[in-house]
Amino acid sequence: MPCVDDPCSQSPAIVAARKEVASAQAEVQKEVDFSRRQAAAGAVKVAQAKLAAVTNQCNEAHGGATAPVVSGAHGGGTGILNLAMGAAFNTTSPCPFSPILTFAPPFFTSVTLGTFAGAQTFSPIKLGNLEAVSVTVKDVTGSGVFSRCSGHMTLTVSFTTVSKGSGLSVPTSKEQDTCTAALSTSFALSAALLQHLTDEEQLDVVNADFAKESGPPHLVVGGLTGPAKFEGGILAENFPSGVLLNVTMRMLGAVPLV
Repeated sequence: MPCVDDPCSQSPAIVAARKEVASAQAEVQKEVDFSRRQAAAGAVKVAQAKLAAVTNQCNEAHGGATAPVVSGAHGGGTGILNLAMGAAFNTTSPCPFSPILTFAPPFFTSVTLGTFAGAQTFSPIKLGNLEAVSVTVKDVTGSGVFSRCSGHMTLTVSFTTVSKGSGLSVPTSKEQDTCTAALSTSFALSAALLQHLTDEEQLDVVNADFAKESGPPHLVVGGLTGPAKFEGGILAENFPSGVLLNVTMRMLGAVPLV
């Protein structure tokens, strides 16, 4: 049988139960009389209970999990945030971090990103007259969708940066930026965009669905890429059109691939 990420997403019983909930909720909105509105609200609760019951039945029938799978919770994941200051990865500013991926039950189709360790720092970034800016990254978070069948992942990622200059200093009011990015393992990042990187640098930029590496230590490796935007500080000033962000992760531990 072909792999199906969520065998209950199109269950006829669940679809019908959802329609009953929507219909009952619509009745509540239509009623003006208080007593009738209360009765309609009771019907909503009944419909929601039915939806929960048929959903649980379907999840159990298809072996759905009841607890999340957490990968990297004890520092078992290594990751690199790669910033490309332009349309191609001809130069990158990498920043190591310790990713934690949490895959939600029952079929692990939703995923959140967190970090095990504290703040980390990008390699020095040149900004205009500032010879080298040290950019510290903190509060890396994300949420998105995961396919246990293909390893495909999409994530909306955000983090905070604090920039400190050498030579000419960064004004205090412009030190902090917030970065947001829409990333995917299927982003069109061709080999031509990587041609200026060294072999070592290319190892840090993975742009592919999550998959198990052969041989010990049996890491699960994947990389997401996409446009990123800075707001609020000196990075926003210097990169008003945004940058390209790659997040490459190597997870030692559970990743729910089929």
